[in-house]
Order: sequence, then C-alpha cells, then structure tokens
Amino acid sequence: MKLRFFICFFLFCLIFTNNCFSFKIVEPSDTYKVIETENFYFYHPPRLKESANYLANISEQIIKKINNQLKIKNNEKIHIVLLDYSDTLDGLTTNLPYNRMYLNITQPDIFSTIGEFDNYLINLFVHEYLHILVLDAKKGYSEITRKIFGKPSIPIENPSALPFFIIIAPPNIFLPKWFHEGFSTFGEGYFTGKGRGNFTLLDSYFRSAVSDNTILRIDELNGDLGRYPYGHTPYWWGQKIFEYLEKQAGIEKIGSLIEEHSSRFPYFINDVAIEKYKMDYPTIYTNAINEEIVRQNKNIEILKSSKITQVEPIYYPYESINSFALSEDNSLLALDVFDPHSGNRLVIYDRKDNKKLIDIKKRPSCGSLVFSTDNKKLYFTQLIFKDITKLQQDIFEINLENKKTKKLTTNLRVKDIILDKSRDSLIGVKKDGIIENIVSIDKDSKTANLTNYKESFLISNPNISRDNEKIVFVKKDLNGIYSLNILDINTQNISEIYSSKDVIAFPSFSKDSKKIFFVTDKTGVFNLAEIDIETKNVNILTNLFNGILRPNFTDDYLYFIYPTSNGFNLGRINNNLSSLSPPSIKKIVYPNKIEIEKSDKNFEEKDYSPIETLVPRFFLPNLFTDYEGTVLGVFTANQDILGKHTYFLEIDYGLQSLELYYKLSYTNESFK
Repeated sequence: MKLRFFICFFLFCLIFTNNCFSFKIVEPSDTYKVIETENFYFYHPPRLKESANYLANISEQIIKKINNQLKIKNNEKIHIVLLDYSDTLDGLTTNLPYNRMYLNITQPDIFSTIGEFDNYLINLFVHEYLHILVLDAKKGYSEITRKIFGKPSIPIENPSALPFFIIIAPPNIFLPKWFHEGFSTFGEGYFTGKGRGNFTLLDSYFRSAVSDNTILRIDELNGDLGRYPYGHTPYWWGQKIFEYLEKQAGIEKIGSLIEEHSSRFPYFINDVAIEKYKMDYPTIYTNAINEEIVRQNKNIEILKSSKITQVEPIYYPYESINSFALSEDNSLLALDVFDPHSGNRLVIYDRKDNKKLIDIKKRPSCGSLVFSTDNKKLYFTQLIFKDITKLQQDIFEINLENKKTKKLTTNLRVKDIILDKSRDSLIGVKKDGIIENIVSIDKDSKTANLTNYKESFLISNPNISRDNEKIVFVKKDLNGIYSLNILDINTQNISEIYSSKDVIAFPSFSKDSKKIFFVTDKTGVFNLAEIDIETKNVNILTNLFNGILRPNFTDDYLYFIYPTSNGFNLGRINNNLSSLSPPSIKKIVYPNKIEIEKSDKNFEEKDYSPIETLVPRFFLPNLFTDYEGTVLGVFTANQDILGKHTYFLEIDYGLQSLELYYKLSYTNESFK
C-alpha cells in the first residue's frame, strides 16, 4: 500500500510539472494591511479590520493556554490571511515552506459541518492553529534537517527531488488525515467548550451508527471509500481517538505524542503510540469506539424509556437527501440529493404517480428549494466556483415545462430563499462579508434590505406568515445565543420572542400565526417545539430517535429529513401533535474551556509588503543525469502570503560534464 502510494505520487509529479506554488488567493484590486503580534501576522483588507483586530487581541491568550496544556508550542511566527470572498466558513493551513493560515471568516450556515460553536471565529482559529502544532512539530532528526534545509514544499516542479523531500520534510505532514483532522476537531471542542464533538447532529449520526451496527473500521477513517460521511469521516471519527486518549492520560500526553511523531521517519506511526500508550492505533481506535458504543447504548435506553415518535420513512433511490420542497398543492416534490457516484443532483417528482420529471446535476448549496405559485418553476441556490478562495451562492430557476435552467443573480451571495406571494418576489439572507441581512429580491434581481444589522450575526431560516406580512427568523450572536425574531415586513420592526443557548432552527408560523414551530436540541436530540407568541410558553411536540430537520407542514402530515448512519432520509409523521415531556440525553461536556479576557487594544496597521514572506525558506537537493553522467544541484521556490508573487530557482552542476544548469521562473498575479 505504501509502495503504491509513492509510485502514484511520483507519477503525479511527473505529469503535473507546472509551478505548484502559483495560485490566486486575493483579488488584485484589494489592498491589504498587516497587524503584527508576538506570534502572528494578520493580513486583512480594510473592511475586515475589526475582525483582524479582534483576533489579534485574543490569539496570544488562546495559544498561550493551549501551549501550556499540551506542553508544545509553535516554532515560528504564523502568517494569517483573513478572507471574506466565499459563502462557506473554511480554513486552509500549511507549514510549507512557512507557517500560514487562510481563514475564510464568513458566517457559517446553521447546520454547517463545523458543528456547534459559540464564536465561529474562535473555533475556526483554534482548529487551524492545532493543525500548525501538529504539522510543524520537530524533534530529533527533523530538528537537524530543518536547520540545514528548511521546510521544503512538495517538489512538483522538480519530481526527481521527491526522495529528498520525503527524508527532509517535516515528518508529521505524512501522518494520516484522521490524525490531523481528528486532533483539530477534538481540540476545537476541548479548548472552546463547543465543537463537532458535542454537536447534536453528529451525536445523532453516532447513535444511528451504533444502533445500525455501521461502525467504520480504522482503515476507512480517511474517508476515501465513498461511504457516508464521505470527506467528514476523518473529522468525525478521528476525534473519537483523541477523546479516548485524553481520558486515558490527559491532554499533555497528546502533546508529547505529537512531538514524538516528529522525531520518527514517516509511516512508522504505531511505534510512537505503543511507546506512549502501550497500544497501537488499531487497538486505541477499537477501545475508543467501544466506549462510544457504551455511551450511545445508554442514550438509546434513555430515549426509549418514553414512547418514541414513530416516523414513516419515504424512500427514494439516493444515498442522502440534503433538502426537499413540496409545491403548494403538494403535487410536486423537489429533492436536493447526494450520491458518491453521481454527486449533487436536483430531482423533481410528480407525486401522483411518483414519476421523475427533472433530474439534473447541481452544485452544493444551502439547500434552498422553492416552487413558484403556478408550479411551473422551481427556484434554488447553488455555489459558483470562481477560484480557489471564491465559492459564492446565487439563485437559479428551472422551468418545469422546457426543463431549462436559468441563472437569475450574479454575485448576490444569498441563502435560505423563500417566496413572498403577495409581492411576487423572493426573500433571502444576503451575505456581505461577515454581515448578514434579510433582503427582498424582485424580478430584476434587485435587492432591498428588510433588516439592517451592522454587526456579525448568523441570520438564518426566514419563513413568512400566511398573510405575507411577517417573517420569523433565527439570529445567533457571537456568544452562542440563539433567538427567534419576528420581522414586520411593512414597518421593518423586529421583536425577539425567545432566546436560548440550545439550538433554534427552521421556524415557521402556525396557520393562525399565533404560534411558531421550530426545531430545538434542548433534550439532546433535535425535536419539534412550539411557542405561543403571546404567552411565550414553549412545548416540545416530538420524541424522535434520530431528530428532525427542515420540517414542512401539510394538511395531514409533517414532512422532514432526519439523520441516519448512511446520510439523510425523508420521512413524515401525522401533524396532530401535542405537548410531550421527552427524556433528555447528556451531551459531551468539555470542562477545560479556555477563558478569554476581554481586550479592546487597537493594534497598529502597516501596509502590506511581500518581502517578508518571499525570502527563500528552503533548499532541496536535486539529483539527475545529463549526457555525461550525474548532475547534482539544489532548488528553492516560494510565494508571498497573498499569492501575488511566485518564483522558482534551480541551480545544478554536472559532476562529469562540468556543465552548469539553471532555471528561473517568476509569476506576477498583481494585475489580473
């Protein structure tokens, strides 16, 4: 298996010999400023000054406390670029050839894969910083090679240097993905108190996996086999390994494990685990999963102590149903589905004879699907890939008569669209960097703000009343507080009717608009609840085993999707619901949450200069032959942190031919 990997990687290098360092990161028209702290450089456009200053204030506190607990530290300053071009919260971290993080700090969707969090900026920063601690650790032979050669980038430009790269590169970059993502995912919850480790949605997945006996093997943890949860596998399952290790010997021992790995030659990873824990990784994983099985069986027993709300599954031949929509007369059903073989698809069925009317490929999205009132069109959103740092969501429509798709907006960056029948328009949540607001969208795709938030709140799931005069929506602040809010469309007055630290999602008005239905995880499972708008009384209406997402009421049934161990399924229950007192299950609690002291220091900004990150960071030996014999040389390459300047330099000398060879290339992306 290892030999096959090296052969495939070498062939990849031979085929793709373009400059691997050159890719567009920022808009050339953007000017960037720099804030420097003891351990970081924060690069940001002026519009993100507040976020950069906030992270500069808290970052040193956070890493000091993390480093103290793990007893390891970052070995050099870290360069962090703040981006807001994409509609998905994400980060990219590498230590080659220098430590750098790219943080796309847009607000995440309410059920994004980052999971549960209080402050999304802190969770994202902690997750990516923990990657640096693993990737950049050094000890023993790796400390010596780093002093001599630096940290070489992958030599795609020069594949003959690959054997030298394998020996010289920081050993921890070769650790399996489940180690890297598992540790960072565990750490985001351990150090912040909330993360994927105690996210209700993931807990439902693990509970189903135990109930259905679909536990993954350790050789499946990298998520390469096209099995749900696909690319999330190393995050979700890998974290269980580190939860177990922390319980066995504490967090400091994990820091020692990371550091010791950096002293060993790549791929001999079990020796370190045996030395530190007297167990190899397969045994550690087996023990971790056995503990999870015990925990979930206790939760299953608690849930079944009260009558479970019975769900009628509605089967369609797709591995996972991301979202759905019913037409107003319930004659049509639209599904946003995913299958590992065919990818994301949009399918529409005639419910009378279950005939498939539409089946088209689509890109990922927030899951918005809305039928027009005449059932002739379906409006939907999908992400448009512009470049490596730009994924922006726009609105499309598909005509059910001619089956043609039309793009309605350009660079609108909108999510959670609904139909405003009385005004013949759409309503959605528009992103403007880290700011979100509810907007109306007319036939010409022109928008008008219905809310005017200036702070960074997560705004989601707007839903309109039967009389089309009010909108209920969810707001979440940076302290992790959710709130239900009602917006009067005509006056634009907003009234908060309920708030909670528990998740609030997918609200909708009752027929008489006197109550609001919503999803909550107050019991440790996503259940449906209702609140009386006048009295503010809250009642839970279901006791579900798997949970409920995207509820949709019809005259007779409540339709929804629910998580399983194999993806999301569509189901329904009778809508004659009444108040219940379902049992509560315990979430995982992280008692070592980092406490952050408030600091409002206003850091000095400097103009961006590429010189700091353009200087050569490594020299990698190179060996090949010419017409006389052996040629020996070195090469280096680098790119500035914003991706505007890239160079490659190689110098070689023929030991027999006495020929001098050189190669120099330079790319400037400043003017594109």
